[in-house]
Amino acid sequence: MVCYRSDKSTRNGHTMFKTGDLDRWLDNGEIEPLGRKDGQVKISGVRIKIHGVSASVEFFRPFGASPTYM
Repeated sequence: MVCYRSDKSTRNGHTMFKTGDLDRWLDNGEIEPLGRKDGQVKISGVRIKIHGVSASVEFFRPFGASPTYM
């Protein structure tokens, strides 16, 4: 898995690290965060996989599926 790619915003040969974050450039040059592409959240500096939380809840709860919302 390649974690670096060319930085298209500078066009000077610099590279960017692929973090999994989704965002977009605004017209004023700022970056607007949109979320993550892998369904993870960060809580107190720790990455949590949402589907892992759902699976754990379903395992310990005797009544079927448990919806987890981001």
